Amino acid sequence: MSPPSFQHCTDLSSDERIQYLEAKHGIVGYSILLKLQEKLHRAGVIEWNENEERALSAKTHVSSHIIRGIIETCISENILIRSGGMLNMGSTSKNERCLYG
Repeated sequence: MSPPSFQHCTDLSSDERIQYLEAKHGIVGYSILLKLQEKLHRAGVIEWNENEERALSAKTHVSSHIIRGIIETCISENILIRSGGMLNMGSTSKNERCLYG
């Protein structure tokens, strides 16, 4: 019997912006991005606010301050887009290919 499997983007870490994110924030930055990608894949868009930030902080045991910095880096690198309090994935070919089918 084969172990259960799940889809994962194997191309993501080859993107220069993702490499920059990981260089700046370490594996925690990469992990938070993947958590956000999973949530965005399910929801399409997230209303990003203090409650969402606190919930992600509690779930991952990463401080809100660090999460905020990671998200700001993702926005400045166009990995994520923030508009009117909403958070969405940036429009890149690698992100589009990597979003779990």
